[in-house]
Amino acid sequence: MEEKAVKRSVLRVIGLNLITSGLYGLYWFYVTRQKLDSELGEERWIKQSPAAQLFGPMALALVGVPLSLILIGIPIIIAAVVLGVLVGYGLYRDISVLHKKQGLGGFPAIWYILAPVILGVIPILNFAAGLVGLVLFGIVVSKLNEYWDKKTAGQATESGYGSGEITVIVVGVLLWVLFAVLAVLGVFTAAVTGGNTPTTVPNYKYGY
Repeated sequence: MEEKAVKRSVLRVIGLNLITSGLYGLYWFYVTRQKLDSELGEERWIKQSPAAQLFGPMALALVGVPLSLILIGIPIIIAAVVLGVLVGYGLYRDISVLHKKQGLGGFPAIWYILAPVILGVIPILNFAAGLVGLVLFGIVVSKLNEYWDKKTAGQATESGYGSGEITVIVVGVLLWVLFAVLAVLGVFTAAVTGGNTPTTVPNYKYGY
């Protein structure tokens, strides 16, 4: 029997991605990539496992960031970004392929991936990169749901919250809270130390 509880609403994906500092987005990528691989088989653009696609760019970034202090890590960081873009394109491309298979038209996956990247490297426009990327991400989620609706003749339903998904949400929210607390403490500490900075009183007796 074909599984019908396969959809995740745009509001659910975007909202949880925001409140978990992006952690939910990684989870969504993993479970979606598994579904796409099952749907497309050898037609998928990247033949590597979802885990390899997810952790490959992350591993490069974790290695490259510390090494960037001595410049050696900069090429590694660039490689991580390029690999991440390719993995993201592979996901969007495969969703577009499935969308077309159901006669729904597809979408320009390459531009959905490159648009925020291009905006991010233009100084006067980089503020919009995150927002544009988030909007396009939401559109892709919507396109995927359209595919499930068409394939199942409207019988596809919202996926339930499994234990893995709940764990990701809890951990992500705790990380967000931790970052917020650290930020507040940093501002408070800066305000306190800034208000009590000792001043040097000139000693005119000795001419300074």
